[in-house]
Amino acid sequence: MKPIYYLLLLVLIGCKKELTLQDQIIGRWELRTRFGGFGTTTSYPAGNGNIIEFTNTTYLRYNNGQLNESSSYTLADTIWHGRKGGVVHYGTSIIPSFVIINNSILSIDVMSVDAGGDEYQKLR
Repeated sequence: MKPIYYLLLLVLIGCKKELTLQDQIIGRWELRTRFGGFGTTTSYPAGNGNIIEFTNTTYLRYNNGQLNESSSYTLADTIWHGRKGGVVHYGTSIIPSFVIINNSILSIDVMSVDAGGDEYQKLR
């Protein structure tokens, strides 16, 4: 009977819950790169104060360390241009954004023609 308990314990320990996009997006993210819709790219150093923070239901956007915008948001899984990620709707904005998280980098692309996007580094 003991081997069955050990096997069950091993299976339970070995199972990891896969984090959803909603789980992964929660936290503070600092802007590192901004891509313009017509090909311009701007890089930002660490400590620049351009931060977006997500909780379960709210986002806050800081520019140069000052709170600039806050509202509710919704996030849903989607596929856009062949990439699996999520679609974010911010507050009352009618233009959604496509998000992907890869290795502590949050990519946010405005879902509009030539709108550009941002990449953020996870802070916490």
